[in-house]
Amino acid sequence: MLQASGVSAEISVSAIPLFEGAAELLDEGIRSTLDPANRQVEYLFRADSDALRKLALYDALFDPQTSGGLLLATAPIQVEPLLQALLDAGHNAALVGEVVDGPARLEIV
Repeated sequence: MLQASGVSAEISVSAIPLFEGAAELLDEGIRSTLDPANRQVEYLFRADSDALRKLALYDALFDPQTSGGLLLATAPIQVEPLLQALLDAGHNAALVGEVVDGPARLEIV
């Protein structure tokens, strides 16, 4: 999405909702078999610090539950109504970041 649009995005790793038990598994070093393939785009990520990259929640960015299909973007004016509609429909939805000017990359904060 970012490369096609020529913009950057900031994602707050602590705002990403995970399935129950996922954080504990990541803390134990358990990774999906898709983790290595998903990390092929890690060169597009920029983290605030090396310490952030060492967090289990950072590793969640490469887990199938958080890559592809579960992330969407909308105009800022539509964020709150869309988020509320998703929550009202019973979905586990959260605002995790925003699109910003800059080169096509993902800033992890």
